[in-house]
This record gives sequence, C-alpha cells and structure tokens, in this order.
Amino acid sequence: MSDTNDQVTSRTAMPQRVGPEATPPKQRKPRGKIFKRLVKIVLLLLILAALAVGGLFAYDKTRGPTDDDKVDTAITNYMTAVKRGDLAGLRATTCGQAYEYYVSLNETQFAAIYNASRDSVPIIDSVKRVEVTDDRALAEVSAHTNAHAQQTVRTVALQRAGDKWKVCDAGVGAGTK
Repeated sequence: MSDTNDQVTSRTAMPQRVGPEATPPKQRKPRGKIFKRLVKIVLLLLILAALAVGGLFAYDKTRGPTDDDKVDTAITNYMTAVKRGDLAGLRATTCGQAYEYYVSLNETQFAAIYNASRDSVPIIDSVKRVEVTDDRALAEVSAHTNAHAQQTVRTVALQRAGDKWKVCDAGVGAGTK
C-alpha cells in the first residue's frame, strides 16, 4: 500500500487572490432623464412662487382698505361731487364748516354759486401724500382750476365720521406751495 500512496501526489491548492466582484461600469443616465428632472424642479419652484404671490394678494384683499385708502376714496368722492355740482354729494362728503356751508344753501342758491364760480373751483388731480393721526387726516394734493391749468399743491383736511372719512377743508382758501 505504501507504493500506491507514494504514487498519489498530493495536490495542494495554491493561494488565490480573491477581490471584490467585478462591478459593471456605471451607466450614465441619458440626458433626457436629467432634463426632465430639471424641468420638474423648475416647475415646482414656479408653482411655489405663484402660490406665495397669490397668498400675499389674498392677504392684502382680506385685510381691507387702509386709512390712507379710505382718505383717498373720500377725496375722490368729494371731487366727483364738486365736478358734477352735486349739492347732496357735497353734503354727504363734507364735515365742519364746509358741511355747514353746503347745508345752508338750497338747490337754487347752490346752482347760482356753482355756475358763477365753476372755473375757479380747485379740481384735485391726485393725492400726493396722506398723514393720518387718530380721527384726523391731512392730504397733500395736486390741483388745478379750469381757469388756470397749472397745478398747485394744496392741503385737504379730513375727519373720520364713524367708519367714513369726510372733507372738512378742501384747501379752497389755502395758499399754494
């Protein structure tokens, strides 16, 4: 038996180097997929921006008009009444001495005064600045008359009456700046 054992050669395994499994080379994403992702991100950002802007407008609308807005509206309503020669409108938009003056006139007297002074009545073109202090406001306005097209700066005094603003002094006798 020893003869047979001698003939059997022992096979010993040689050490082999075993490394990580070969990974296939990275496949590059097609440019189409990257472009689609980029478009989706841009669209998402645009939608978020639109929602933010819409939210600001909605907030602005829900908070209602400011005192400055109300003063501007009161001056506009007053000037509409002046331009139309609307005595009832002037009574509704004025306070103080201006109101007392318009209440003291009947329609006939007012029509005569209005027609005689139509060219010299100041017409407010725009409201430049409004300063509100409690229930009183001063508005700096740009005005002209039909007789003199050159604009002048005048001050209009208003007072809050309930939830509305009324013109107490339209700057008719005020000097120009």
